[in-house]
Amino acid sequence: MGLMASEKDLITENPFAILVRRMNRIESQNEQILCYLQGKESSSASSDEILTIDQAADFLHLTTQTIYGLVSDRKIPFSKPTGSRLYFSRLELIEWLKSHRTATVDEQAQQYNQSRSSRGNRRGKGQVA
Repeated sequence: MGLMASEKDLITENPFAILVRRMNRIESQNEQILCYLQGKESSSASSDEILTIDQAADFLHLTTQTIYGLVSDRKIPFSKPTGSRLYFSRLELIEWLKSHRTATVDEQAQQYNQSRSSRGNRRGKGQVA
């Protein structure tokens, strides 16, 4: 049984040349994937999508009843241009989520230490040693 011409070429070709070709192809594909992903990130981050109440509820993983309650209490940013339907900005919802972030224990301790040291500095200024 004889070898086909392409198989003979692979056997006689320098194995390092084959590896270099394959690595170049992989690097090229990686660059294409990175460009695609960066394009996706920038387009989704820069475009502000307007959401209905159902879409906002899905986005925030809340029920529509909870969204209605937040709207009623004016605790969430919304628009009501026609006087009846509610709309939400995806970017405003993201900012709203970020603004309601709870500080970690380390951050709370750091804030406590900073406020404590600033109070100590104020008391010490008026006192004479």
